[in-house]
Amino acid sequence: PKELTEEERIIYNKKAEDLYISGNNYKREKRYRKARKKYNKVIDKYFDSDFADKAAFGVAEVYNDAKSFFWFDNKWRAYEKYQRVADDFPSTRLMPQVAEKQIGIGNYYWDKGEKYEAVEIYKKALENDRFGENAADVQYRLSGYYFEYAKNYKGLFKSIYKESNFEESILEYKNALANYPNHSLSVLAKYRLALSYYYTSRPWYNDQENTEEAISLFQDLWTERDSEKYADDIKEKMTQLFNKKAESEFRIGE
Repeated sequence: PKELTEEERIIYNKKAEDLYISGNNYKREKRYRKARKKYNKVIDKYFDSDFADKAAFGVAEVYNDAKSFFWFDNKWRAYEKYQRVADDFPSTRLMPQVAEKQIGIGNYYWDKGEKYEAVEIYKKALENDRFGENAADVQYRLSGYYFEYAKNYKGLFKSIYKESNFEESILEYKNALANYPNHSLSVLAKYRLALSYYYTSRPWYNDQENTEEAISLFQDLWTERDSEKYADDIKEKMTQLFNKKAESEFRIGE
């Protein structure tokens, strides 16, 4: 489109605003189909206006609110529409609201026991706003999900050394501790991160990098406040790790 003059820009924005306000009025009256049409018209005809991102957010709100007006899964569609705001308008000031709304939808699926769907939504929400009000809780929940999944995995293609199973757990716990070190679950996170390396520690005749990392993490955890409840388990696992590392060194020496 041609470059608009200042006067044309004002008219352009005014038309977009009128449509947006009309959509809001319909939404307030719970006339969701009409609201959606008005919002979509803003996006289609006035994408470069000051109201396009707000209209896209309004579409997502319609799907999130209109529980019985559409035959498909409204919550998942709402999540996708919120993500459209983030993808199409990466500089929008609505990003914190987008992430919070997505977290709410993630919680909806989590409470239903549909954790795979919840996890996919949580990951997108954290990409959109990593330091939102509930971002830390979501990050630690995400980390715990991957840890439990890896620890209890019974699949056909389970790695013999489990590295591939614990990759996400290690990554997410590192992100959690780096971004939210003072969270109430930080000590548990450090313990489980050390366990992730413990479970992926290879036999003495293989590379001992994960063994060394597990030892280092358990040693650091030993000095943490509130780590006393893990003390016995840490002692037991440290003994195993030291013995394995010692055997590796001894065999190499031989």
